Parts: sequence; structure tokens; C-alpha cells
Amino acid sequence: KRVDGCIISCTPTKSEDVKVILDYEIPVVFLYREKQGKRMSSVVFDSRKDGEKAAEYLLSKGAKSLGIVKGNSENYDAELRLEGFREGLRKGGIELDENYIWEGSFEREPAYIAVREFLDKKLPLPDAIFAGNDWSAIGVMDALKEAGYHVPEDVMVLGVDDIEQDMWYNPTLSTIKTGFEEQGAIAVRRLLSLMNEEEGTVERLVGNLIERESTMVKGKN
Repeated sequence: KRVDGCIISCTPTKSEDVKVILDYEIPVVFLYREKQGKRMSSVVFDSRKDGEKAAEYLLSKGAKSLGIVKGNSENYDAELRLEGFREGLRKGGIELDENYIWEGSFEREPAYIAVREFLDKKLPLPDAIFAGNDWSAIGVMDALKEAGYHVPEDVMVLGVDDIEQDMWYNPTLSTIKTGFEEQGAIAVRRLLSLMNEEEGTVERLVGNLIERESTMVKGKN
């Protein structure tokens, strides 16, 4: 009991460690899973909604075939973004082909490797690729450019997060801004509430679409 409360942001946190915290009734706020109780709150990104929004946006840009570079399979946000993306495509009358789901680990190099391996299979190129975060999206564009393709003329690319590097890359990266700063600020307020013995809550933050060059094909709105 050397802390009055804690915020847990890391997915690999062991369940037995979390149990210790809860057993001692230490107030805790989770940033990667939905938990609510007398001493628990969560402040998470609405990643399912963000995935669905990504699908709807890319379909509105004229995409007929789409791929996704997702994060680690055990990651909360990665799985929900995939589920939301799949559902958004389904609502648009498109089923996501399993050949167009690639593991990117939320990192630039794994995403680059995943796309290069896909290109080596000589399968038809999708009209658009949704990446689980912006670093993955940059890796996707690295692979496409190296293979001689142009973004967005040949393939549109959309990321998630709105990191600073999005504005440096050529073309600039369209993304869904998630708001890490807002999540952190809300988490602190929720923790203080728990420490004042208020009931726990779950808050989901919906991202905002930011359109830049990587999805702005000439002649398309």
C-alpha cells in the first residue's frame, strides 16, 4: 500500500499483478481494457468505432477493395479496430478478404515487411490500406513506394493517432486522431475521483478524421 492509486497503460501487464492491486483495493484506472467497479475505471479509445469510421471513409473515397495492417493480436485496440473495420466494410457490402489482413505490430518495420511479403505474392493490389497506427501506415507507404507504387494514386493509405511525423512524410498521412493527451488528462481526473471514493466509470474516446494527401486522389472528393 505504498501508492494511493495507479494508472495502468501497458497491455502486457500480468493479470496476477492487476489482481494484487485490486485485492488491496488500490484505486486503478485502465487505459487498455474496459473495467468498471468500486475501485476501477477505464479511459479507452473507442477503437471499434474508429475502425468502422476508417472503413466508411475509405469506401466514400471510392475504394472497392481494402486491406488492413493491424497491431498485435493480443492488443486491445488492435483487435477492436480490426472488428470495427470489418463491420464498416460489411455495412458497405464488402467482406474483408483474409489475404488482405496483415500483422504490423504497431511498428514501421514489421508493417513494411508485411506489405512487401504481400506484394511478392502477386495478388491484386487493394484500392486502400488502413493501418492500425501511424507508424504502421508509414511502413506501408515505405513498402509501396519502394515497389514503384504511388500513394494515393495507386493505393490510398490511412493511419491512426496523428503523430507529428505524419506532416513530414511525403505524401502527408491521413489519419484518425485519437488524442493521447486527452486520455491522460481524463485518466488523472478519474483516478482522483476513485481516491475520493466515487464510483468507477468507463469512458470511450472517439477519434477525429484528419484528411491529408495520402487519401486525396485527384478527381475524387
